[in-house]
Amino acid sequence: MPTLRAFARPAKRLALLDQLELGNGRADALTARVAGKGDTGEVTLEFDLGGAQLDEAIKAHGAMPLPPYIGAKRGIEERDKVDYQTVYAAEDGAVAALTAGLHFTESLLQQLADKGVTIERVTLHVGAGTFLPMKVDDTEDHVMHAEWGEIDQATVERIPAKKAPGGRVVAVGTTSLRLLGNRCPRHRHAAPLQW
Repeated sequence: MPTLRAFARPAKRLALLDQLELGNGRADALTARVAGKGDTGEVTLEFDLGGAQLDEAIKAHGAMPLPPYIGAKRGIEERDKVDYQTVYAAEDGAVAALTAGLHFTESLLQQLADKGVTIERVTLHVGAGTFLPMKVDDTEDHVMHAEWGEIDQATVERIPAKKAPGGRVVAVGTTSLRLLGNRCPRHRHAAPLQW
C-alpha cells in the first residue's frame, strides 16, 4: 500500500491505525490509515490508491499549502493555486512554492531576457521543514528536512563559464542558493558544482 508523509494538526490526537477520511464528507472522500507518527507533527499515511490515481485524488481533496504568515490570516481561496505558484514551475513534487520566485511574471522574465540576462532553470522541491519553526537557540542544532533539487549538466557547465569573464550569477531565493552552493549532501545534481 502506498504511503505518504504529512503534517497533522494536532497530531497528538491521532493514534497508529486510525482511519482518516479526507474530503469533508464528500461521497468520493479519500481514506487513509495512520501507519506512523513522528516527533514534529508528522504522520505517515497509508492509502488504498496509488500512482496517478492517488495523485489526482489528493489534488481533488487537498488544498494549497499557504505560508503560515498568510494561512493564519485567512482561509484558502481558489486563486491561491495561481497566486502561490511560480510562473516557471514545471514539475510536481514541492511541498510549497518557492516564495522568492512568486514575484516573477512571464512579462518580467521576458524583460530580463530582452536585456540580455540569461536565465538558467533548476528543479527545486521545497521540503516539509519549511513549515516547521526552529525550536533551538543555535542554528547548528536545527535539523532541516531534506529538499530535493536537480541541475542538468549543461546548466552546471554554463554557470561557471558565465562567471569566468566577470559575469554575475544571481540565485533567486535561499533554496536556489543552497542548491547552487551544493552544501547539502541530499541534493542531487548531474556533477559536482565548483565555482
